[in-house]
Amino acid sequence: NEQLSIVKLVTEVGVTADELPEKDLFHEFDDSIELLKKNKAYRDMNMVSRELRNLTKNKELSLDEFYNKAQEMVFSVTSKTENEKNSFTLGEALMQSYESYIQRQEGVNKDNVKSGYYQIDKRFGGFTRGHLTVIAADSSVGKTAFAISIVRNKLVNHQKCAFISLEMQAKEVTDRLVVGEARVPMNDYTQNASELSKTQQKAINYAFNKFDDYEENLYINDKRGMKIDDVLAVCRKAKTNLKELDLLVIDYLQDISLQHKGNKSDELGEIVVKIRALAKQLDVPIILLSQLNRGHNQQGKRPTMANLRGSGEIGETADEIWLLYRPDREKSKSLENDKEGM
Repeated sequence: NEQLSIVKLVTEVGVTADELPEKDLFHEFDDSIELLKKNKAYRDMNMVSRELRNLTKNKELSLDEFYNKAQEMVFSVTSKTENEKNSFTLGEALMQSYESYIQRQEGVNKDNVKSGYYQIDKRFGGFTRGHLTVIAADSSVGKTAFAISIVRNKLVNHQKCAFISLEMQAKEVTDRLVVGEARVPMNDYTQNASELSKTQQKAINYAFNKFDDYEENLYINDKRGMKIDDVLAVCRKAKTNLKELDLLVIDYLQDISLQHKGNKSDELGEIVVKIRALAKQLDVPIILLSQLNRGHNQQGKRPTMANLRGSGEIGETADEIWLLYRPDREKSKSLENDKEGM
């Protein structure tokens, strides 16, 4: 009545695998596989610990650079899963494609993350895990407000998000969430709070209470002046803290500090490449906000990818690019210019 060793039966007794019940044949190996995985994890961590020790000897690194590189080393081991595979046979790829097709037929698509806007999701399917989506617009068009509204849609659906703001403080991000939910003008909320109507006060209190239910589902970082390695480290920390991550927003590309080692356009392109690689590593859709070139819309024309500020590589690297355009705003600006010319 004791458990038999399948390996010993085969090697010492001479029983062939064909003579053994299939249910017993793999039972022992299951435990061995788990032990192998555990030992490999220990070995990988030992290798990282040696690399960390060597890293401490590099006195030229700043403290932030040391922390970022150390975090990246540890994350490379702790984030490893069975799904982290980059080479497939055609059969394996076909099976993945077919399973995804069946899921879509059943109304389930684990690869896609909805924006919460019906028309966008119906036409484009929302955002794809592992993809980088660049949302670009002129200043004051509303790209940050749009991104925050998407975050809001994810939160109320009990999903987890991270918002990396290189421009606003965490309180300002929260303020935008609150006024967006309460439908109260930002100026009334920030400058004329004492004059808010009872209806507005009630709406704001409702918004605060609503977001209390999702307080652990949003990670906000508002450190300014970060370089790309700092941004990547913060994103990995967000994934670690939240465990699951459904959407990550970086606001915005041109606020990431450059190393000034060479051409500015080339460096921006390198930043976009690193962020896209991070999206795949974390298996999360990343929204990267970006500015457009100044003066491109003097005639009120729709923006194109050629108007992306700083680098043509943005268009070549990103998986999707959304260009925001508000004809109502352009018309209003045109009227103002006409009045000034009178």
